[in-house]
Amino acid sequence: MRLAEGLRWRAGRSPGHCGLTTGEQGHGRHGCRGERRRRCPDRRRRADRLRQPPQPTRRSRDLRSRWSAAGRPVVFTRYRNYPGSSFERFFRWSRLLSPPETDIVPELAGQAASAHAVLDKVGYSLFTGEAVTLVAEAGWTDLVLCGIATESCVLKSAADAFERGYAPWVLTDASASDAGSAVHDAGLTVGRRLIGPRQLITTEDLLARLPPTPEVPVLE
Repeated sequence: MRLAEGLRWRAGRSPGHCGLTTGEQGHGRHGCRGERRRRCPDRRRRADRLRQPPQPTRRSRDLRSRWSAAGRPVVFTRYRNYPGSSFERFFRWSRLLSPPETDIVPELAGQAASAHAVLDKVGYSLFTGEAVTLVAEAGWTDLVLCGIATESCVLKSAADAFERGYAPWVLTDASASDAGSAVHDAGLTVGRRLIGPRQLITTEDLLARLPPTPEVPVLE
């Protein structure tokens, strides 16, 4: 779903071919590619520190409301850990195995219930087999990405979208890192090098160019 060349819609690409993707909406963490209440496996010391939705969570929640109101598709991703996973093996991190930790946080549960899709995944990237099929069948050419953590799930999904020929757009002010602003900024720096500096935009940039109605119907 992307703006390119000075935040203009890509030539030959309709705004209807865009999908907003946000990730990891479980209770277990506030982090990788989506709003969560605690940290990613490599941030254990920050556990239970986040009690209220951070500003990026509120901003992305408002963004989803406006995006959906314009008839645009929203996809949530949710990380689910499993016994013997790489997170257990290398981080010794055994959370997010089952509810309630894997439940969508209350602040976002209503929006997730009406989303185009809620995709479960066992790694950083959006691009599971299910997601690859969904994006291809929907005909999306651009993907707008936001969530937590900027430097892991958001960045990995953006880079994978880039390598698959999609136009990734990262919303810098609707993403964050539970490791702090310095790590968030580092993720954005790497993102600019991986997918191009013009692919990192703000929610204001996006919404200012959002047509009032979709030009292509969203597949349900």
